[in-house]
Amino acid sequence: VHTLPQGEEYCYMATDCRLDSILWGSLLASLEHDEGWRSQLTLSRLKWLLPFALGLLVYTFAFSQTGRMTFRFTLQSIALLPVIYFVTHFPQSLLARPLNHPVLVHLGTLSYALYLIHGAIIQMVLKFVHAPTAVLWITAAATVYLAGLAIHLGIEQPFLRLRSRRTKPQGSQDRSPALQVSRSS
Repeated sequence: VHTLPQGEEYCYMATDCRLDSILWGSLLASLEHDEGWRSQLTLSRLKWLLPFALGLLVYTFAFSQTGRMTFRFTLQSIALLPVIYFVTHFPQSLLARPLNHPVLVHLGTLSYALYLIHGAIIQMVLKFVHAPTAVLWITAAATVYLAGLAIHLGIEQPFLRLRSRRTKPQGSQDRSPALQVSRSS
């Protein structure tokens, strides 16, 4: 953060500085498919862990400038792990019901495409659309959404269909309710 000429921007954007966020999610996905770990992640344990995780998440917004651009992203990823597991495995809980609203599930389905394209589209809208700020925001949001939907329908879904044609090894089943919901939508 303090050494490189564009230290703060580099730490925010560079893959080597942010890759652990993806790795934490990959770890959770791997643990979810292991019966031993899954048996440890019970509702009663998660209810105890959730306040700690949410507290840690809130705490990360109070970091100093250096902490904000270094440890914050890692700690946020760690804090979100029990929240994500809870919401996907206990969808009828009070915390999970609003997050499993069909509109949010739809946006979650598009989230990776939206993540990939939002920056470029926002820059293009700012460059080519000359309008009041509110119009820029609405134009950018609508364009990002439509592009994300096009990526989902034109690229993701065809590849998911291709993948589903392959036969699963015997005994292989998805255990995550969230995976079942997202595949059926």
